[in-house]
Amino acid sequence: MRLLYIFLFSLCASLAAAQTISGTATVLDVEGLAETRVGAQGAWTRVQVKQVLQPGQHLRTGPRARLALLLSDRTQIRLNENTQLEIQAIQPAPRTAGQTRFRQLRGQAWVQSKTPPRELQWETPTAIAGIRGTDWEMSVAEDGVSLLSVFSGAVAFANDFGKLEVLANEQARAEAGKAPVKLVVQNLKDRIQWVSAYRLEPLRHILLENADLPALRQMLADTSGQDVASLTRRGRILADMGLWSEAEAAFGAALKLDPDSRPARIGMVYVDLWRGDQKAAENWLAKSKGETPSPEWLLADAASKIAAGDTETARVDLQSLDDKVDAWLLRADMLAYAGRGDEAATLLRQGLQRFPDNHRLLAALARQHLRADDLDAAKAAAEQAVTANLASYEGWLAQAEIARREGDATAVIGAYDLAIALKPADDRAWFGLGSAQAERERIPEARRALDRALAINPTGLGYQGERATLATQAAAYSEADAAYAQALEANPADYVALTGLGLLQLKRGQTQAALDSLLKAGVMEPRYARAHVHTAVAYYQLGDTAQALSELKRASELDDKDPLPHYLAAMIESDRLRPADAIDAARAALQRMPYLKSLNQLANDQQGSANLGQSFAFFGMEDWAASYAQESYSPYWAGSHLFLADRYVGLFTKNSELFQGLISDPTVFGAGNRFKPLIAAPASHGGASLRYTQSDDFDGWSPQVELSGYRAEARPMAYYLGYEKLDWQRFDRPYDLDTLTAAFGIKPRHDLGMFMFADASRQDSQPAGDFGGFSFDVDDRLDTRRVDFGLNYQRQPDDQIWLKAGYFRSRESFDGEFGFDIVNARSTIEVPELSARHSFDTASGHRISWGIDAGRRMTQASLDDNFLLRTDYRVTESSFDLYVSDTLRLAPNLDIQGDLVWQRQRRSAQEQPFITALDPPEPASPTRETLNARQLSPRLGLIYRPSDTRRVRVAYQNWLRPTTFSALQPVATAGIPLDDRLVTRGGELDRLRLQGEWEASPRTFLMGYADYKRIDNNLMAIRPPSVSDLESLGKLRPRDFGALMRDDLYEVADTPDYAGGDIASLGFGINHLLDRHWALNARYAWTDSENSADATLDVPYLPKHALALGATWIAESGWYVAGRLAWRDRRYADEANTSRLDSGWTGDLDIFKESRDKHWLFRFSANNLFGELAEQYTAEVNYRF
Repeated sequence: MRLLYIFLFSLCASLAAAQTISGTATVLDVEGLAETRVGAQGAWTRVQVKQVLQPGQHLRTGPRARLALLLSDRTQIRLNENTQLEIQAIQPAPRTAGQTRFRQLRGQAWVQSKTPPRELQWETPTAIAGIRGTDWEMSVAEDGVSLLSVFSGAVAFANDFGKLEVLANEQARAEAGKAPVKLVVQNLKDRIQWVSAYRLEPLRHILLENADLPALRQMLADTSGQDVASLTRRGRILADMGLWSEAEAAFGAALKLDPDSRPARIGMVYVDLWRGDQKAAENWLAKSKGETPSPEWLLADAASKIAAGDTETARVDLQSLDDKVDAWLLRADMLAYAGRGDEAATLLRQGLQRFPDNHRLLAALARQHLRADDLDAAKAAAEQAVTANLASYEGWLAQAEIARREGDATAVIGAYDLAIALKPADDRAWFGLGSAQAERERIPEARRALDRALAINPTGLGYQGERATLATQAAAYSEADAAYAQALEANPADYVALTGLGLLQLKRGQTQAALDSLLKAGVMEPRYARAHVHTAVAYYQLGDTAQALSELKRASELDDKDPLPHYLAAMIESDRLRPADAIDAARAALQRMPYLKSLNQLANDQQGSANLGQSFAFFGMEDWAASYAQESYSPYWAGSHLFLADRYVGLFTKNSELFQGLISDPTVFGAGNRFKPLIAAPASHGGASLRYTQSDDFDGWSPQVELSGYRAEARPMAYYLGYEKLDWQRFDRPYDLDTLTAAFGIKPRHDLGMFMFADASRQDSQPAGDFGGFSFDVDDRLDTRRVDFGLNYQRQPDDQIWLKAGYFRSRESFDGEFGFDIVNARSTIEVPELSARHSFDTASGHRISWGIDAGRRMTQASLDDNFLLRTDYRVTESSFDLYVSDTLRLAPNLDIQGDLVWQRQRRSAQEQPFITALDPPEPASPTRETLNARQLSPRLGLIYRPSDTRRVRVAYQNWLRPTTFSALQPVATAGIPLDDRLVTRGGELDRLRLQGEWEASPRTFLMGYADYKRIDNNLMAIRPPSVSDLESLGKLRPRDFGALMRDDLYEVADTPDYAGGDIASLGFGINHLLDRHWALNARYAWTDSENSADATLDVPYLPKHALALGATWIAESGWYVAGRLAWRDRRYADEANTSRLDSGWTGDLDIFKESRDKHWLFRFSANNLFGELAEQYTAEVNYRF
């Protein structure tokens, strides 16, 4: 009993302690005077940055003061000037069961809480607001009247007289003694312009000489005297040019000649303000005031007061200087800082009435329109500014900022370059240029520009943070650490540094710390789209999918040209098994592809699932998927290559794209095998599966184990290890296959990546049966080894060099009875390969690729009947391709591509018989054969887009198939891949294809084509026994949901042995989204083929009519079901058309069930249902960790 009492007492004590646990509020930033006290009677003390506040404390801000807070429950708060707030309760974590409560007595507060506790209440003297995940502003007047503005989500607004729900973009008012009422409002978001990291910089708006920059340079050249007036004027000119150190020297020299010179003293005021030495500036002001202050002194005094935070006095003083453009600019700037954007714009327009066509006023007006998201008005004002004065530095800065918002990279760089040419000593254009280059990951150019900006202005807002973010992107983490520490020590509220630090923490796998940093950035600058993108990644990695999607939506609203938020949303929705939502996101991303900055920070996986086509492929709509993949194709992004490698059905094109993808991103196979991380982070992954397959032909077990991982430091690297075993009975005979795969990738520098892949397998089997009227019973062993190395060097993101070297070897032995003979066969194949490629974009819009693909295939084989004859074979095949490819966008709706390949192939074979009945064996006369080819092979393509939803592709392709397994050269022409399935090594393809694609509606996609191929396989008469080509690289590819629908209508597994032929085909495909869970697809192909050796024979495996109907059903609960019915006309499995496959239906079915945590995946498949081939059933269980 005593133990029971002790237990109950301990439990009660624990519960009591839990109830006393309280959250806190951390002070992120303080501008001006902000104070706190404990209780209603405590003494007020000054608030400090990083101070931790507890429930029970009161806060107040003074005139021109602001305060930023982050709560432990992730609520973000900003207090404007003259605001008083009481902290009543804070929950220790988001979405907890308790209550967070505040009481606002007066002033303005902006609050954002997307993950609130069960109750978040905000009380005012006249109402109580109940929050349900939103961002909003509360304004309380001196008489207690409360004005609630909701920007997203919903707020319940109530008092004793009534209650209403205020939704997004609505406003409500509550007065004493009255029920709350809704108000009709427009441009509600203008109310919170004060919630930003906007900084007042008065020196930007003051010109001492009031001349444009070319005139200043001429004036400087003409001012060479050493008297006081000349030196002072020289200092003023240098100051206007941004050369402050030289200006200081000139003013100092003038003061040495005349210490009482008022103009020189005023010049020193500006120098000390530039240095940030407020006390020294005020000292010079006192010395230079005189009995009647000059306009120059009044401007300097106003600038000093603004720098000291006394904006109200400065505003009053500046009203007396309405004959100075500088005064109008300063007054408008203070209004913008106070969040009164409309008033600032009105004042600037009034200034333009006084000073018509003044380029500085126009540029300021353009910026104000841009902050208000009025892009058209901003463009008009900026255009007027540079028209009024082509040498307007401010005008070109405004042009650059507008072009950046529009996503026009060329215009951004051009405008910043012009601004720098006009005023190279001003830091703003350098910073803008560096930031724009950093967004596109042009690391060297960005580093130079940002270093220059920091050299000019080491304390520039966001400068050090942007430089650190650049180091983060380049994986220079130690350098980034130092830069972030420096930036945040100088300004703990630097939102650019906080956002970059969040990205660095995401890359290190410190997700919770990253979210904390990013939420701090969001408090300081809620309109910073980059912060919302990274915040979404952090939320998703922490399992808060709804909030992640909300952040991506906000990011897309802030930068509506950027496709990246939609890319991420598509990946998240696919992960959630919500393909219809993923398709909506992919469609939005494709519309914004012309404005893409970079995808290099986006985590890929072996399937290229970051590709826009994945949203459609996941739903079984392969034609739609291929169209989107080709429309968003970039040769510089691994996601394009890896995704298309899964789509292409031919071995050569598949391996080529796969290798290009792995070389482009050598760390890709370290990606997670459950959830998509969105941004690569350190992790180790493993998987184990067991598969059982049964059919009339074979049955058995197949276990598989895989390990992979990624490390971010000291340099990004990834590894993969896999082992698979097939333990089958094939026709009641043993069939074993052991495969070991290893791969390693590393990026020693941001611009250099290296990749190694190795594969080894052993196949043992004992086939037996009848062939050609003879019985056989043999033992067969096949050993293969393959190793490949790849290197990628990025001179620029759109200027890259790829190298690849590989070596393949196989050895096969074949021993046993064939008919009445004992037969022994041996075969060895060796294939060394070497490839190089250089791809780059030019300023004129050309995308050029050139390089070489070379390889040599050596086959040695022997066939011995152990009685009369042994035949030795030696075959050597080599190929060399030298190519150049050019793609050009002639018009917004027209692309052309031209490829020219110089191809040389040499093939020689020798067949040497030995009469083994003699002792020793005597050689008979050998047979020799040589086939050489040398030619220029052109490929031409065109893509015409009559509208955003319709595309026409035309391609002509001439190609000699190389001896290698893959190539680095482009394998598609205008989005149409080479069809290598019916072309043997050394064979020639001539092809013409017309293809149309039409998104008939958001739910329906149509594709049709006409295709003509002429194939000459240039077969050699001497053909030794050898193994088929092995798709060893495919072992890096995990099995995924959509594999069933990738098969086309033909059954070509390995290239058939035939002379060649003419093949004409017509076909169409239909993909239809039935609802959010069902998708349908259909394909039809008509084919007419004729063997070139005998016109009466068909080309193997090609039916005249083929039709496939498929359906996919997906449920968020983890079910994935795909089924397909295919009907094929009569066709033949051999060149002589003796092995006939009758017409008929076949059916295939895949059923997957995935656990919610994605650890477990179960699969059941049924294949070859209803057809001639043996039905096959497979059950598989996977565990992933």
